[in-house]
Amino acid sequence: IIRGDIMKIWQEIHKPPELENAKVEDYFQIEFCALSDFVYQKQQFEQDVNSLKTRFVDNSRNDYLFKNYNPDTNIPIDGLRMYMMDLWNTIKSDKKLNLPEQKVMVSIYRCGEIQKEAQQLVAEQFNTLNAHLSKSFYDKFKEDCESIQKRALEFYDENAKEYQEEASKAKRQELELHMMEDFRELFKKQVTHIKNEFKLNLEKKLKGLTILKMTLDQVMRGLNDLQDQLTIDLKHKLRKSVLVDDKWGEREIEKDTLDFLHQTVNTHKDKQLILFNLSLIHI
Repeated sequence: IIRGDIMKIWQEIHKPPELENAKVEDYFQIEFCALSDFVYQKQQFEQDVNSLKTRFVDNSRNDYLFKNYNPDTNIPIDGLRMYMMDLWNTIKSDKKLNLPEQKVMVSIYRCGEIQKEAQQLVAEQFNTLNAHLSKSFYDKFKEDCESIQKRALEFYDENAKEYQEEASKAKRQELELHMMEDFRELFKKQVTHIKNEFKLNLEKKLKGLTILKMTLDQVMRGLNDLQDQLTIDLKHKLRKSVLVDDKWGEREIEKDTLDFLHQTVNTHKDKQLILFNLSLIHI
């Protein structure tokens, strides 16, 4: 009866002349599955249902329903609505159908939506990271950025994997680019804290390194040690702040800061030598 109804519907459909003799089986795979009676054979019914279920999920079965599934000729279910709407609009406007092109359009649109969802997913983490940087240098900056990036990309990959590969990759690259741009803006705040703390620490330590409090030899050794210590500290903080080496100008930042350190320490040495010589004159 059901097959008869399907055949009747197919015969009544208006088809172009070249498809007048086409059969419904040429375009649709029709299959019926009998189940035991739910009331009188409940246990057998549940077994039948479970067996039918495995046909949808167990690709090792000979009768697996999606054996011939090809991601290049199919679209994920969450993109089906838009795909059918685009096809229908094309048909209504009497335009020529281009199914591969329609699938690419659906992939671009849906992958764009998934990209936005991925960004929204990590928005709270991003805001928390931004809040840390409103106060001072944040030691876990790189670690948090990598965590945010990993979570967003894993979400995107999982939800976009069934769409057209080229469109999916393009939107993934856009997502990575957007996140890296956002991270770079936060990196600028991090660098500001690094520089400010560097200069404050330098000024504080220099005040204690004077011949008014110690010998000239002690001052010079102390300045050399200070320069080494601040250099190590600067490089450590930059390493904890950069996701991709030499992409955010960190080498130039390091060079400029160390040049400032070298110049400041040398100026301080010169001042201490002058004070030392003046003290000898007054002896």
